[in-house]
Amino acid sequence: MRRDQASWMMIDVGNSAFATTILAALFPVYLPSLFPPDGVSLSILSWTWQTSAISLWGYTVSFSLVITLLLASFLGSWADERGYRKVLLGTFTTIGAIATAGLAYFDSWQSALLCFVIANIGFSASNIFYNSLLSAVGEPREWDTLSLKGYAWGYIGGGALLALNLLLILKYDFFGLSSKKSAIELSFLSVGIWWMVFTIPALLFIHETRRAQSVDGTSGVRHHLKQLWRTIQAVLQTRNLLIFMVSFALYNDGIQTVISMASIYGKEVLQIAEGSLIGTLLMIQVLGLPFTLIMTKVANRFGAKRTLLYSLSFWLLIIVYSYFMKTAVDFWILGILVSFVLGVSQAIPSSIFAKLIPKTRQAEYFAFFALSGKMTSIVGPTLFAVVKDVSGDARLSILALGILFAAGMIGLFFVRVPE
Repeated sequence: MRRDQASWMMIDVGNSAFATTILAALFPVYLPSLFPPDGVSLSILSWTWQTSAISLWGYTVSFSLVITLLLASFLGSWADERGYRKVLLGTFTTIGAIATAGLAYFDSWQSALLCFVIANIGFSASNIFYNSLLSAVGEPREWDTLSLKGYAWGYIGGGALLALNLLLILKYDFFGLSSKKSAIELSFLSVGIWWMVFTIPALLFIHETRRAQSVDGTSGVRHHLKQLWRTIQAVLQTRNLLIFMVSFALYNDGIQTVISMASIYGKEVLQIAEGSLIGTLLMIQVLGLPFTLIMTKVANRFGAKRTLLYSLSFWLLIIVYSYFMKTAVDFWILGILVSFVLGVSQAIPSSIFAKLIPKTRQAEYFAFFALSGKMTSIVGPTLFAVVKDVSGDARLSILALGILFAAGMIGLFFVRVPE
């Protein structure tokens, strides 16, 4: 394997630590401890309502994605033209890593959520340029395999650090720490450092081409918004690409919402101990590696589209199962089910999308891909939070997410994927 390809995969090793330890495992479990037992009161204009940690977590995830949505609207084409995909990858990774480390130093729920918003913006935005650099490290025939291997190595990286952090939390006195809270805060700091370190090789060894700059005399934000509009027009005129993007946006929103809400759901609704919650997510990382590698062979044999449809059917079964969970054992079983399809359902879409767009405009199109995804990614966590606040039952919130998976599957049936 070439050095630039290995460096590209290391990006996933780094940012997977944020996805597992911060977004999925530790922070959602830690957050409720910062809230008053009766929740908090929120006010927007003249509207005031009482909400809980689980609902406010959903609203916060949505808000951070709105900010990323605004940033992604013009950064892609600018990065393509100037050859700045690596620069923006490094910039947003640095912002996200520093904010993640900052979680170790804030004790109020307001400051902790603010820090998370900044960190999640860095994570989401950096992923745009991580995905867009796929074309710089491999030929089209390699994209499926590289994408899946990147996710596989991400499982190793995210799982390794999560395992170390779990050991640190459970045996905090052995490591000379005064409390479990101190161990959690040290874990936040470790994620920021890990994420930054594993991104550095990509910044050094990946080489990207610079596209000829525009000569129409328009500059700055206006030019890039104009380019975004041209991209939107091109997508709207390409029916196959449009259907795929809408389908992906819907079902990926469901996946990301399940990932971000699982731990706090287990903590607040099922009353599962922290060790079981983090242990289940660690198990997903361990099992996810072999299952993702197996799915590489399945995708090569049956095709990317068919493999993706199989995985989404399985996600619908997971949603139904989640509604009936009651015990820690049920949560562990859920982890096994998720590990079957998590990697393939996230890796395959990037390679399919790369086959449907012009090779010379990868960052621009991937930015718009992220843009379309963020438009609906706001829906999932908000849907979860609103259903919980209105009905008082978080189980109904989980069940409501099935709509996103079903709609995404229906659209995917009509997508033609080139060989």
